[in-house]
Amino acid sequence: MHLTQEAKSNAFAEQRLQNLASSVLDDKILTLVVETVSLCNLSCNFCDAHSGRAPEFKQRAGHMDDVTWDNLICSLECYVKRFAPIPMIQFFGNGEPLLDKHLANRIAQVKSLGLSIKTRVITNGTLLSPSLVDKLIDSGLDEIHVSLDIVDSQKYREVKGLDMCHTVLDNIKRAVPIFEERCSAELFIKYFIPSDKLTAGGGGGDDLNYGVCKSDGLLVEELFHQATISSKYVHLKSQKLVDAGINHLEGRVLYSQPCEIPFYLLYIKHDGNISACCTDVFSALNVGCLKTSNLLDILIGRELASIRLKHLKGQSDQIPLCAGCGNRTASNISSLPSKVLEDIEQSLVNKIGSTADQSFSN
Repeated sequence: MHLTQEAKSNAFAEQRLQNLASSVLDDKILTLVVETVSLCNLSCNFCDAHSGRAPEFKQRAGHMDDVTWDNLICSLECYVKRFAPIPMIQFFGNGEPLLDKHLANRIAQVKSLGLSIKTRVITNGTLLSPSLVDKLIDSGLDEIHVSLDIVDSQKYREVKGLDMCHTVLDNIKRAVPIFEERCSAELFIKYFIPSDKLTAGGGGGDDLNYGVCKSDGLLVEELFHQATISSKYVHLKSQKLVDAGINHLEGRVLYSQPCEIPFYLLYIKHDGNISACCTDVFSALNVGCLKTSNLLDILIGRELASIRLKHLKGQSDQIPLCAGCGNRTASNISSLPSKVLEDIEQSLVNKIGSTADQSFSN
């Protein structure tokens, strides 16, 4: 099956807005991004975390220790006890998740405890051996997304810092029959569609989009067309290539409209710090830490409410990282009914003014 990224597709925008509004008003979360490792074996030039644009991130990079993981599990159990399993837990963040030797066991724990409805791993595919595919499927994992942006070895090295092109292609080709045979998890082969609105590195279209061109995506489609066109378990999935970090570092103010991401997602970093956005490698949107708070407290906290309120009021340009970030989804929060917007705004204002009285941990 050939798909586009749901968050950027107008076809899903209305339903996503309805889900978002109800979850915010009920103090729930729709997606949790869990970064059990923030290290990576590639240095993609479009990646703020590992291209050199965020040196402090690389200095702090590491693996999630057992204490932090146990804190997360405890926090998730409290959340599920109060509400319900989180619809989606994604294992990626800003590192390569397959560098985590405990990943399959951690996914199995999440699934066995009923903490999420679906689980997803997003990987660069360099370490996705057939044995690891089987192990991940055995853990109960629902989806594996492999980022395949380029299929030319020389260009792969130029964009990603190391030529692992044939390794990734071979791993995907060997994974396809495993997914078809197991019939329980799905494989998504993700590739970029260059954006015509990128401000970094030149123009758009087939110009410099970090070196990724429209023709690269067409080659990915050609390679895996037959394997995916009628499959229930193997899919091609396109997504837009956008910029966040360069605009932020250069102080560009390009956006003020709301972004959907802080309203439906929390990003758990490997050290237990929690951010309102999965692109936040600069720690600009931190809203708490698992060492001192649980997820329930974060969701009613002043820090998260303040970020959400700025977005809701069309003031995201007051947040430097958000002001230059092109990672906007198709859902326009401003298009919600006025009564819903008023209710959300009042809820956020109340949280900012009376957080100390609302802690679930009291």
